[in-house]
Amino acid sequence: FVNEWLDIAKDYYKAETEATEYSKIMQDYAEAYEHIAFFEENPDNQAKMQKRRAKYLEDLIDLLDPIFYMKICRECWYGAGTAHAAVLDVRLDILREKPTPSADEIKKVNQSCMRAIKHFESYVKSYLAAPNSEEWRTSMD
Repeated sequence: FVNEWLDIAKDYYKAETEATEYSKIMQDYAEAYEHIAFFEENPDNQAKMQKRRAKYLEDLIDLLDPIFYMKICRECWYGAGTAHAAVLDVRLDILREKPTPSADEIKKVNQSCMRAIKHFESYVKSYLAAPNSEEWRTSMD
């Protein structure tokens, strides 16, 4: 039901002409998957929902210029970081149940962790005055 209405809105607002409205719609998709994942009982499905949530936000980050759309990019970096952290939690819970995890399972845990760190790092660095600076911006939102 929600997807149908968001699809209609996405068809109306295009990223090239209405980037702000388009980004709100894509964030709504991500938020919908966050809520669906909350009510999902199967951990594998929870992880899939969170991955899809992260994908919407990552696609939006790739689409937008952080200089012009900093506030939206910050929201996306933080959201994508929390989505990957949620996937990490699910994968760690699965690992705890097994006596010896496989190399592939450990690799997936590490990938989720690195993706979460990458997005949180981008979020934090967006508040620095300059890219290689250690000074914070004076007027933060």
